[in-house]
Amino acid sequence: MIARWNLVVLAACVAIAGCRPGYQLETGKVTGQVTVDGQPVSKGFVIFVPPTGRRASGPIGPEGRFSLTTYRIDDGAIVGPHSVGIVAFDDMDQYYRAFYDDTSDYEMPKAIVPEQYGDPFSSGLTFEVKAGRNQADFHLKSEN
Repeated sequence: MIARWNLVVLAACVAIAGCRPGYQLETGKVTGQVTVDGQPVSKGFVIFVPPTGRRASGPIGPEGRFSLTTYRIDDGAIVGPHSVGIVAFDDMDQYYRAFYDDTSDYEMPKAIVPEQYGDPFSSGLTFEVKAGRNQADFHLKSEN
């Protein structure tokens, strides 16, 4: 009986140590560009979701460029495979109001990136992050 409790205590200690604040998985720096039909997307955000661990995200800026953050600004994403989502609307402020404010009557603005790419779990976009620097370019097609 005592041996079983020792295993329970040992397992609890390992679990706590693995989840302690400050515990961080290895990341690889990730930068890239988002285009639709060859034109750079100049607003929105990119999100990388690993099978386990913290998500990485970053805003899309001028020329469609982005840099991901997981723990610290521009540190990248956890090393390994990721599902990717890309969200971009012509009025991102209106998008946030419409999406996050349950009490609002805001309409969703016009999508710049086809909405099918917005959900990382169904977008079909993936990326394998390696240690070091990674270039993640997404050249998307419109829904035409």
